[in-house]
Amino acid sequence: MIDTIPELSIEEAKQKIDAGEVVIIDLRDEEDFEQGSIPGAIHVDKCGFYDFIEEIDKDQAILICCYKGNRSRKMIPRFLDKGFTTLYNLKGGFKAWQENQ
Repeated sequence: MIDTIPELSIEEAKQKIDAGEVVIIDLRDEEDFEQGSIPGAIHVDKCGFYDFIEEIDKDQAILICCYKGNRSRKMIPRFLDKGFTTLYNLKGGFKAWQENQ
């Protein structure tokens, strides 16, 4: 199931972000998120996951990121189980995003 979730390159992600096509979810620790994040990203940690899923339209496209893209990939089944329909993983995570700025 995880293998079927598309991974977006930084360039692809920027196109979708610029077009307003995705909501960006950042799963990194709060301290890391506060030190820098993708503009417009929403910080969702373990404690805030259930609040987040209750508040957001599950039909919106979601771009999930973490530091390197591994944790976000592992979280995708949890989002799918909660009814989200369009998910993307940021290939290389926030680290790759920073390197391409």
